[in-house]
Amino acid sequence: MAFCDRSTVDHANDLVTVDDVHPNYVNEVLNIHHNPEQAWYFAPYQQPQEAMIFVEHDSRKTNGAVPHCAFEHERGDNVPKRESVEVRALVFY
Repeated sequence: MAFCDRSTVDHANDLVTVDDVHPNYVNEVLNIHHNPEQAWYFAPYQQPQEAMIFVEHDSRKTNGAVPHCAFEHERGDNVPKRESVEVRALVFY
């Protein structure tokens, strides 16, 4: 999983709204276009017992989400495959 530093995203030009179509509903999500000014990071040595926590949405900010995506690592097939489990938590304060 790769994560983009949200402060390096040009929100007016890098993000585009697209439909996320499922069998029973359609949702709108944001896709991100590549921009060389974006700073992307990942944890190459993350262990199974380690969790990655990031902001998916912040209703108080227009740039509250952290762009993220899966990618193929250049190390190839000689490393164990990773699995991702998504857990969402709502925080009200």
